[in-house]
Amino acid sequence: MALQALASSKNKWIKGGLVAALFALIAFLIYRFMRKGTTGTIRWSGYKDKLSSLGRQFRQTIKGDSRGLRNNNPLNIRLSISPWKGKVSKDKNKDGAFEQFVDVFHGIRAAYITLRTYMNKHHLYTIQSIIQRWAPTSDGNHVAAYVASVAKHLGVSAHKPLNESHIPKLIRAMAIVELGGDYLSESDIQKGVALV
Repeated sequence: MALQALASSKNKWIKGGLVAALFALIAFLIYRFMRKGTTGTIRWSGYKDKLSSLGRQFRQTIKGDSRGLRNNNPLNIRLSISPWKGKVSKDKNKDGAFEQFVDVFHGIRAAYITLRTYMNKHHLYTIQSIIQRWAPTSDGNHVAAYVASVAKHLGVSAHKPLNESHIPKLIRAMAIVELGGDYLSESDIQKGVALV
């Protein structure tokens, strides 16, 4: 009788392991299909809008939850008195150091306005000058690596002057560094910029 109970419990463990392995395989396959291709577009381009948010949520679960994703603040804008549209009020902000937004699109909107201000008010037009102000070494940032990554993703020199038309692509490239992965689609960026 004891031997039969032992065999039964062993079978439960084997079945549980097979179910877990099957779940892991399905999760891996979904992840592979949701990954962005080398051109920066989802391979199933016809389903881009529908799969974009699902893919972002799935990649967030697989790779971990970064502060910028939790806060809907993809460029990690510091907490300020700025009355951002879609900003979570100070008494409801659970972070305490960085802005939180009601959705990622309002976070993208704030990033766009901030980068536009860098260009128009502070006369910062190059990736090098923008990143030096955005993520200074005094905050423990590795500016050279940040600049190189953004320049590579934009496909331009770090010293080439940019204009407002470059800001959406600049946001996406900076978000890759800030979030630790490519979580935003071009559609996400367009929706955020449309709120400006």
